[in-house]
Amino acid sequence: MTLKNTFIFHQRYIKIIPIGFRPSTWMNGYITIHVRMKPLPIAAPSCCLQKRMARLLEELWGLSITHTTKSATLRMPASAFWKHTTMAMLLEPCLTKWKSGQKNLGMERVVGPLGFSDKDPQGLLIEGFDEPNVIATNCNFPYLVDFVEQSGYSKELDLVVYKIMVPPTIPDFYQKVYERAINNQQGLKLVTFKTKQQIKPYIRPVLRLMNETFQEIYGFVELTDKEMDEFAGRYLMILDPRYLKVIENESNEVVAFILGMPDISEGIKKSKGYMLPFGIFQVFASQRKTKQLNLLLGAIKPEYQNKGIDTILGVAMLKEAIGRGMTHIDSHLEMETNTKVRAEMERMGGVVYKKYRIFAKDLVGIDSHFH
Repeated sequence: MTLKNTFIFHQRYIKIIPIGFRPSTWMNGYITIHVRMKPLPIAAPSCCLQKRMARLLEELWGLSITHTTKSATLRMPASAFWKHTTMAMLLEPCLTKWKSGQKNLGMERVVGPLGFSDKDPQGLLIEGFDEPNVIATNCNFPYLVDFVEQSGYSKELDLVVYKIMVPPTIPDFYQKVYERAINNQQGLKLVTFKTKQQIKPYIRPVLRLMNETFQEIYGFVELTDKEMDEFAGRYLMILDPRYLKVIENESNEVVAFILGMPDISEGIKKSKGYMLPFGIFQVFASQRKTKQLNLLLGAIKPEYQNKGIDTILGVAMLKEAIGRGMTHIDSHLEMETNTKVRAEMERMGGVVYKKYRIFAKDLVGIDSHFH
């Protein structure tokens, strides 16, 4: 589902990371902060983004800024630093003025945080702050939600995440539906994988099926062939081939798939986010030891829906999880309005244990901040 006349606010639109302070400047009433600025273009060219943001900061807060293409030094009054205790608060007036410019370009609303597509992290966490973060989801503290709401944003859509306990054996009702689906779909075959090399020919067919079936997903943007290759390259190294299940028809056409991945959160924590030189080994080790399976993607061709194919895929994935000694499954993000998928999760005993929220704000009247 595309968003027309809407500026999509990416949570990482401009990421400011303090990397150093000069305490000597405090005595003069100023604090100097070295930061790295990582712009990601959404609705405007990025070539001059650092300079534009720097000019806004200078104009609105009286900051003295020097910058290169990837970093900047902010020299600001100490009183302003302590008054605005988070970079989010510091940047809010800048973003407000920037959004005013988007209004002049015909934009009517702001929504976010969203990524470049629905495969990127989206939404702010609003429930489940004590739960571990998983791949491809945002992580934030409660104060950020409060800050967004105080800035006039309201709920656009909630996304829920289910925790499903892995049973010791396949439940009877699931097994019966599975057997009936297998008998009724004689022309279909389940394709499993043992190596990453076997996966490669299926990358584009699987992602093209996703393009076809995700049209009603909020904020969905179709992937081009080049983006499919980039998306696959992002995950292929850490994927376990056993957790990709594909169903083909008589013509060897991909009509359904499900993709999961053993959780790697502990490995990322131990590596402190650095994959090289040794972090990747910690990630692989955590992948072998984890008891949590994260679901990432799944799709069924429209004409094959409501025929039990979801159960065939689900049972295949459950058998793999049981064989590996997994204890629970993270469903990944599901739209709160997707009652069909939610009913399936709840039929398996799934319980919502995290909730994310996408916010929205009309651009009407925001110029009043500057008059």
